Amino acid sequence: MKILIISTSDKEGGAAIAAARLTSALYSSGVDVRMLVMHAETPDGLLGEICDTPLKKWEQRIVFYLERAEIYLRNGRDRGKLFHVSTARWGFDLNSHPLVEWADIIHLHWINQGFLSLKGLAGLSRKGKPVVWTLHDLWPATAICHHPRDCNRFAQEPACGYCPQINSHRENDLSRQIAQQKKRVFVSLQPIIVGCSHWIKERAATSSLLSTSNFYSIPNPIDTGFFHPIPREKARAELALEVTSPASYFLLFGAVRAHDYRKGIGELSRTLHILYKTKPEIRDHLKLLVFGQFTEEAAALLPPFQTFVLGYLSADRMLRVYNAADLFVTPSLEENLPNTIMEAMACGTPSLGFATGGIPEMINDDNLGHVSPYRSSEDMAEYIYNHWRLCRTPDGQPTAFALQQRRACRQSAKDRYDSSVVADLYKGLYDSLLE
Repeated sequence: MKILIISTSDKEGGAAIAAARLTSALYSSGVDVRMLVMHAETPDGLLGEICDTPLKKWEQRIVFYLERAEIYLRNGRDRGKLFHVSTARWGFDLNSHPLVEWADIIHLHWINQGFLSLKGLAGLSRKGKPVVWTLHDLWPATAICHHPRDCNRFAQEPACGYCPQINSHRENDLSRQIAQQKKRVFVSLQPIIVGCSHWIKERAATSSLLSTSNFYSIPNPIDTGFFHPIPREKARAELALEVTSPASYFLLFGAVRAHDYRKGIGELSRTLHILYKTKPEIRDHLKLLVFGQFTEEAAALLPPFQTFVLGYLSADRMLRVYNAADLFVTPSLEENLPNTIMEAMACGTPSLGFATGGIPEMINDDNLGHVSPYRSSEDMAEYIYNHWRLCRTPDGQPTAFALQQRRACRQSAKDRYDSSVVADLYKGLYDSLLE
């Protein structure tokens, strides 16, 4: 079988990373696979690139700005919501691309920001090839929004209208118009929908735009050979992290844009302020590690715990950061199946998050960490405090509880998310489509 993975990027953002990892996992399992992206950011013989000439790069910039300009004009000139939606009115038509011609199955991932247009999707439908679409957010199930939150207008018929993401008070607004176009495209495209989590699969299945699709749930893969446990003391020493006492406790937080409100910087701030005010005994011991883009304004929201802002990190340094941490916290308000929890888990580090999206599916055992009620900073603070007390002996050695969590996290990552496990699940799906 010949599989073509299509993604806007091979590196930028969690969806791109997941698509690239799946490409690698399938290749390692013997599948003839290629990946087609807008801009190739990593040298890889499996990659094809659309914008590989100066003219194509200029075309992509024009397409990108056209889409954003329309959104800006249609959302009441609200810059804060400029990237909350995508229209796919403009983009590339891949119908005649050599890799599309070569493939037996087209496998879409995240395709927005000027890459694939609705017209381009319609072109793919005319190839008569099975189309699989892995959901990294809910854009394929809605008219224009990536994260509908508590809005369910995409489930009605006709879908959408009165779109809160563009501050609309009209029924026949941009979202309704795009929904009608999408519906027509999807009737002919007949995409096979794969949710990275059961949560996103079930939510997408309510969409009136996807009423003729079949739905599956397959997680993203991770290389558990690369992401693996190493001694915490060694990881901290290699990162030059100061261990000031046997009770030192490293809390890890981060994302590509760690200051993004959807990643929960406000909730993290409230959690840490609660800890600082109500648990003075932890003040000198808790140390916060932050990776990714993190602005000075975001840092100013935090209480005066010792904080290490690490910025963007190579994969090797991320491996050490996950291993240096006692607990990874992801107070995100909107999530699907975070790569970061998978990576922490594979390194033997438990995670703490809110009951949103696919997070409860990932942290489904006390040995893997804890799921706090949605936006409950109080519960999150209480867990961090109790975890600090339980994971170290007075002389700084890991307790039986900490060692048990470490083993359980590692085993869970291998059993559920290892590249070979996920590749086999996808091969089973592909085989069924080619029968």
